[in-house]
Amino acid sequence: MTQSELIKRFGDPRGKFAKANPGWEDANLVYVELPYRMRASWDGRRVSVCRVHKDMEDSLVLALEDVYAIARAEIKRKYGYTQSPDFYDKKTLVYLRWLGLDVFGGIYSYRVIRGGHTLSTHAFGAAIDIDPRRNGMGTKGSLPDWFVGCFETNGFDWGGNWKRPDPMHFEYTKL
Repeated sequence: MTQSELIKRFGDPRGKFAKANPGWEDANLVYVELPYRMRASWDGRRVSVCRVHKDMEDSLVLALEDVYAIARAEIKRKYGYTQSPDFYDKKTLVYLRWLGLDVFGGIYSYRVIRGGHTLSTHAFGAAIDIDPRRNGMGTKGSLPDWFVGCFETNGFDWGGNWKRPDPMHFEYTKL
């Protein structure tokens, strides 16, 4: 989306002195509990809640719930269908960690696009980065197709499809 389309869709987060507008933040950003345990890419700490644009909240939760459900189904296929729910939950989190799908690279961050002058979709709370270390800009990345599909099905555009790929990046574009 262009900068004007982002502002029309999500409101204008720009405040005074090149800072975020606190009034816009209060009116548009919500805290959402993530459906599964994630780790911050910058320090490995547990991330269970994040701040997102209110219009993206449901789609983000649905995308991550879909990811968890697919991973859990894979674990059940691998270990059989007679284990306890706790067993499947633990193994699913291990599987997500092994794939790097629990590495949270951030959502809301008031900033401009790298190397640009316009605001990033992160400044609108309308983008999420997953496993930045293995999915850097300009690379093919390592995210499984089914993971990308979970986000695309729920209204996100994947940066891995762009002219200059950014496979960690998913931005909410559902209107």
